[in-house]
Amino acid sequence: MSDLAEIAEGGRPWIPTETSVPGEILHRYNMPLVGVIEQHGVRYLFQCWGGEVERANLWLYTRLTEKQDRLLGEEAHPFDDALEEATRGEGVLAVALDGRIVAWEPVPDVAGPLAGIVDLLTDRALTVLREESRAVEGLRATA
Repeated sequence: MSDLAEIAEGGRPWIPTETSVPGEILHRYNMPLVGVIEQHGVRYLFQCWGGEVERANLWLYTRLTEKQDRLLGEEAHPFDDALEEATRGEGVLAVALDGRIVAWEPVPDVAGPLAGIVDLLTDRALTVLREESRAVEGLRATA
């Protein structure tokens, strides 16, 4: 089994597959923005990396070690430090439109350059938006 979180098209960013088990919500604003999910007994951190109040959002999923998981829950440990510690290594970067995941890519090192992956995800999201636009235009034409 991969160490990467499983993501499914159409999933909610905070519950990215039907088999994801929701865990703690660590930060929210109208929707969960940072929290924990469990998949097949493995805990993952999810976090909105951008577009929190926009139609499109960027999401990151990283596997939690026991230590990282514990530090996220410790009140004596600064939350920002625990979040930074948990945002390391490989992960999955995803784009959601209107609260549903439309594209995702594995990230070998979340601390490394992500421009190529972000460009790829942006292209996929734009394709979804173009298809939606064509569908709306088709509906208008038949109305």
